Amino acid sequence: MREFEIREKQDKINQTDYWDGRILDLQILYFGDEVHLYIESYYENKIDLEECWKVSFLACAALNYETDAQNRKKFKVKDFTQNHLYTCQEISLEYYDDSFFQTRIVLEGLVKFNIIFRDVTVERIKRLERDFFWRNKS
Repeated sequence: MREFEIREKQDKINQTDYWDGRILDLQILYFGDEVHLYIESYYENKIDLEECWKVSFLACAALNYETDAQNRKKFKVKDFTQNHLYTCQEISLEYYDDSFFQTRIVLEGLVKFNIIFRDVTVERIKRLERDFFWRNKS
């Protein structure tokens, strides 16, 4: 893989304007083969209530992450409401080998992910198509 390919994929991720954006959900599926990150999107400097970004890391060879469970005391992530979600600080790509990329994702609150993967896709989806864990909570 060439530097151009990494730059192109990084540019697609950067188009989400993820910096300090709320992470609506994170899903690890198919025994870690896919990781989906849902990021709040904005339209004309306002939160887009209709759509969000879905960043999918596909054909994952390795997944390593740390959470903030030791710092959260008794508060559980499953009890988060939309106003108390993590925000994204960094999503960076780099070359891993001839077939794979590596990404580092940092969410505020000391949540860190390192993923080795073959491909990444970025798309806008309808928020109503997803059943986010925090929906229907006050």
